[in-house]
Amino acid sequence: EAPAVIRTILLTFPEIGGEGAAGKLEQIRARVAALRLPACPEVKISVSIGGIQRSGSLNAQLLHAEKALYRAKEKKNAVEVSE
Repeated sequence: EAPAVIRTILLTFPEIGGEGAAGKLEQIRARVAALRLPACPEVKISVSIGGIQRSGSLNAQLLHAEKALYRAKEKKNAVEVSE
């Protein structure tokens, strides 16, 4: 089994709302997944992204984003957005 490197990164796009946010997250996922490492051509990058499109307290927003992230991880190489 290939070794895995997992990182969690928080991005905010306050100027993008609605479907624009989901589209932006999908663009990021696709671009990162398309990256190749010349020294290790057999390595493939999988990106799972969870996002939110709601207001509320920071804690509530992070909780919903985390739940969306875990749904995306279950699918693998996917974007999930909580509304």
